[in-house]
Amino acid sequence: MLTKRVRNEENTPIPTVKPVSDAVVTALTYMSPTAIDAEVACLFEHGFTWFSEANRQEAVRHVQAAAIACDHNLTQQLVLHVRQAQTITLRDLADRVQAVVARKLDYVGPLHFYQHPVSGPFIIRTDDERYSRYEWHYARIDEFDRLIPPKALATLAYLEKLGLRPQAYWVADKRQQATLRSIDPILSSQFGPWFVAIAEWV
Repeated sequence: MLTKRVRNEENTPIPTVKPVSDAVVTALTYMSPTAIDAEVACLFEHGFTWFSEANRQEAVRHVQAAAIACDHNLTQQLVLHVRQAQTITLRDLADRVQAVVARKLDYVGPLHFYQHPVSGPFIIRTDDERYSRYEWHYARIDEFDRLIPPKALATLAYLEKLGLRPQAYWVADKRQQATLRSIDPILSSQFGPWFVAIAEWV
């Protein structure tokens, strides 16, 4: 299992930071329309509050760099910095979901980064040498043809009640590279290039 257990403390609040300006998200949406796609932009349509101050500060630095690039007609740098700020902002959403699942449901699974555009199945191989024999086979939840446990679907519903609706849901099936034998599927939420595990099968 690529998971670790955490102590469930009922009275411990979910980590958060004070609400901050939506300036970063506004910049992502309007500074360079070609740098952010509509499917990602919809994640912010109901407003946005940062979960991690460190993420916010890093995103602000890239937005500021994008503004400089815009002032100096550095189009390529403008797009790259806006995209980087977007990636950090999406990571913040994934970090929040991971923290909620850890605190409220006592589960911490993998957080995978896959920067290529996806519309169908894909494979992620871990860089961790301890698990080099394994790979994760991702499939959209509506294309997964095996039974998903009730507990996993209940987690999905719980997060959506909290307003933590992702871009898409995927099932990540951990398999041995040599035999492709299924070992331990997990349910994951997608936020741009970030895929955060929200439930396991066992």
